[in-house]
Amino acid sequence: MLTIIACAVLISASWFGIKASIALYEFNDALNVSLARDTKTNAYLGEVLSESRDPQSEKVQSYRIKRNDGSIVERSADTVIVFKP
Repeated sequence: MLTIIACAVLISASWFGIKASIALYEFNDALNVSLARDTKTNAYLGEVLSESRDPQSEKVQSYRIKRNDGSIVERSADTVIVFKP
């Protein structure tokens, strides 16, 4: 009987530990956001979702950006300034 209770306590502790780890990962991921501005107008474009790189030179060619209205646009790297808030 004691081993069943001990197993239940260990399983519960493991479950809450996993949930806490996931919450911390999601919080850290939210802090690692990159934002984008237009190089000419300095207007805010939105959140950078991904970047496309040249396979040979590893230079960034374009960015996929999520705008405030939810639409996603792709802009060439020379027209975007990427920054961390």
